[in-house]
Amino acid sequence: MNNQNPITTRVRHLPPVKKAMFVWLYAWDHFTRFIRRALIMLSVQKCGRYLRVYGAVRISGHHNIRIGRRCALNHGVMLIARAGIELGDDVIISPYAMLTTDSLVHDIKTLPRPHDSKPIIVKDGAWIGARATILPGVTIGKNAIVAAGSVVRENVPDNALVAGVPATFKKSIET
Repeated sequence: MNNQNPITTRVRHLPPVKKAMFVWLYAWDHFTRFIRRALIMLSVQKCGRYLRVYGAVRISGHHNIRIGRRCALNHGVMLIARAGIELGDDVIISPYAMLTTDSLVHDIKTLPRPHDSKPIIVKDGAWIGARATILPGVTIGKNAIVAAGSVVRENVPDNALVAGVPATFKKSIET
């Protein structure tokens, strides 16, 4: 039975200086992940257990965000929650995705244009691809997948794959 530490098995062949640097960087990465996760958990309205935060996440409107259990927020994710964002359990948001509840009213007669805010709901098991944009008032269905780079302006049904600009239904996903 091999009970060696996984860190030491990876750096066994390195010179002592590089080995020490690797271990220090590994520890620093885990420490900063812990701090980012703790700050998000303390600042949002509700946060479930086992939140995973990978890299810098930008959040505006902390008090309007509810995060379920076992969610993952990747590097560069932006949550703009003037009206409220609700993430169900097991939601994955890939790098540089943006969820915004805020937009301007598109009436050229009204100047300056007033803000219009509508909540976003992402149901359990949904996956939002890299650089996808979710616009105000959208509900992403249970186990739905939003492809990378998509712009979602309408509701996504459960177990569906949507892609494109604007996002359109591509196929149903069997679970």
